[in-house]
Amino acid sequence: MFLNEKEVVFIDQYLQHALAILYQGGFVSRETHIFYSRMISAVSEGYQAYLDYVREL
Repeated sequence: MFLNEKEVVFIDQYLQHALAILYQGGFVSRETHIFYSRMISAVSEGYQAYLDYVREL
């Protein structure tokens, strides 16, 4: 199953928002928030690059 660009953006925003809620609620530290926020962004950017690559084939 492959996700399209809109779904990738939606999931990225959803996870970022959920992480922000956990941080604001005091459930995760600032460092953890930054780390996972960057990881979510990196995975999203990588998947976007993969979609671009597949589209060019």
